[in-house]
Amino acid sequence: MNDVKSPVVDAGSLFPVRHPSAWMAFGLGLGSLVLGPLLGALALWLARKIRRELRAHAGRITGNFAVTTGVAAAWTCCIAWTVALLTALVAAWPTGAYVLPVCGLVLVASLILRGGPRWLAAVTAAGCMLAVFGGLEVRIEVLHARAAEQAQACVQAQHAASAAREAHDFTVARAAYTRAASTCIGEEIRLAERGMTDLAAQEESERRASEAAAEALAAQNALDFLRLAGRVPLTQAQDLVRNRKFAEPGDRIPRYMLALP
Repeated sequence: MNDVKSPVVDAGSLFPVRHPSAWMAFGLGLGSLVLGPLLGALALWLARKIRRELRAHAGRITGNFAVTTGVAAAWTCCIAWTVALLTALVAAWPTGAYVLPVCGLVLVASLILRGGPRWLAAVTAAGCMLAVFGGLEVRIEVLHARAAEQAQACVQAQHAASAAREAHDFTVARAAYTRAASTCIGEEIRLAERGMTDLAAQEESERRASEAAAEALAAQNALDFLRLAGRVPLTQAQDLVRNRKFAEPGDRIPRYMLALP
């Protein structure tokens, strides 16, 4: 009589066990939300490998819930970072607002024709449109902020130019008007150009007045030398400078002569 040996059954194989890497995929997926899409890509790669092993063991290994959660977190991270980068691209490069929808349409059509996940095609289309509108909104806000800063710089340059003109500091005033002309827009540019013209006229007028004062001072010095040499009587010199108005320093010699006994 032949002895038939019954197979030895391991009791542990009757109960499913959790895949040893399931929680690792879960942790990588959640970590990618904070640390970036590199961890997300690693989580997706590991999850794909784990799912292949889960299907091969036909229910004897568990962990699908942890893997699915990690995959959802990883996809969320990758999509969010991609939309953020595309938004920044459109904000920095406005032409991207025309290029990005075309690229998104091609990608969506390719996914549909190749039988790819419909949810991925929908997310791709929505992400492209969100990036376009978000990028344009950021671009508009940046332009508004730059316009406000430019207007403030224009006002400050004009105030600096006016203060310098009142102080007769023509070099500073000229530099301020030049800065105003480069920062102002519209009517403010014409005001800056008009201020530059007025500044040139004021500078020329004061230069001529300075030259006239110097000539008057030279004539007064000559008159004083003639008086000291005895060639012009004091009374005649006093008559020449009496009742004449001179700006400083042109009136110093007349006051000196009129004060002589």
